[in-house]
Amino acid sequence: MDLFTSLLVKAFSGIFYVIYWLAFRIIRIAWWLSLYLLLTLGAGMIWLARGGKGRPVDTGGFGRHSEDEALWQDHATGTVYPVSATDLEYCEVVAELGGQYWRRTMLNRLLRRGALWRYKFSAVTADGRKEVAAWCEFPSEAWKGITLDHLAPTGGVPVSGIDPDALEYNRGEARAALEHLEALLKGRGWQPHEDPGDPPPDHWYGSRFRRKVITWDAPLAPAIPAEEAVRQSSEQAAAEEAALQDGN
Repeated sequence: MDLFTSLLVKAFSGIFYVIYWLAFRIIRIAWWLSLYLLLTLGAGMIWLARGGKGRPVDTGGFGRHSEDEALWQDHATGTVYPVSATDLEYCEVVAELGGQYWRRTMLNRLLRRGALWRYKFSAVTADGRKEVAAWCEFPSEAWKGITLDHLAPTGGVPVSGIDPDALEYNRGEARAALEHLEALLKGRGWQPHEDPGDPPPDHWYGSRFRRKVITWDAPLAPAIPAEEAVRQSSEQAAAEEAALQDGN
């Protein structure tokens, strides 16, 4: 084979390789974008079926104790409830896997990243009813062999062979969700609980909380308009903020 023929073969080989590379990339992009658009259309139909409502979010149920902690007032209605002087109730944070964020997973796949799992932190009461005092969802990028136990803010299960940025993303999302859950619980009268006599939690996120038992079935005052309750709550928050600034 002469030099010209050899150069011609190499040129055609290079052209075919570039065409193949571009076609593969275009088909891959079109595939994931098509799935994303189909899932978006499906999400829109579900949104319409729900009457214009999105996914449920844990809101409401907030209030405040009286100064002597003998009463609890609901912010939304203004209704006052008696609080036990001695009886306490407890809850502990647990986690569960609830599926995938499908549309965001499609975009992640397009960028050659892992699927996004939907996790939920729930504060479950320790009594026999096992009621959920508060909950919060958060995403976590899927990596082989990686669980929530690897995401402890400090320490945790050793991790190797994982993209540090992806691991830090997962750790940040879990930490932010746990902080949000703690804020929800605080707004509902729960406080962190640590008893040296209790066994340590099974997981780093297994925080425990307690509050005095609120007698929900024996309200002491009729409900006031929600607007008035909001106004009172805002005034109380402003007074507490002013007191804090004065103290500083």
